[in-house]
Amino acid sequence: MPELEECNITHFQEILEEDYKILISYSPLYRFLKSKGAKSPRKHKKSSFMKLPKYVNLDYLLSVKYTRTVDVSNCISISGTSFVIDTREILHKEKIEVCISKRIGLKARFNDKWYKIIPISNSNNKSLKSNDSIEAIIQQFIYYNCLKNERLSA
Repeated sequence: MPELEECNITHFQEILEEDYKILISYSPLYRFLKSKGAKSPRKHKKSSFMKLPKYVNLDYLLSVKYTRTVDVSNCISISGTSFVIDTREILHKEKIEVCISKRIGLKARFNDKWYKIIPISNSNNKSLKSNDSIEAIIQQFIYYNCLKNERLSA
């Protein structure tokens, strides 16, 4: 009976009662059908969303991006704050892409590789105080650069 395979347990219970005059409560019917391997139609329904290919990086797509040129000391500047890129693979005068998001933080992208960025000075061109935590500085920077549009719309 193909029409019974497509219905959920409540509908199946109603069909048994109306068509076959079999009265059974929901719980025993549920346990019986589950023991026989029956699945709800929702469980094996195909998703309407397309599978995301493995080569698509959502962190990159959803981040705020800036293009910067690396100087001789492997540093860049964004909004008056200087950062050093934690690698020697990038030569000076190379263009890199700085990606900022709440999930990945602050990262540099060059030749499809990701590099850590460390803040070294604030907007007043003073070096950072030793009691400033790098994570706190990066979180504040991400908040300002990623969420400023959300603050304006609120």
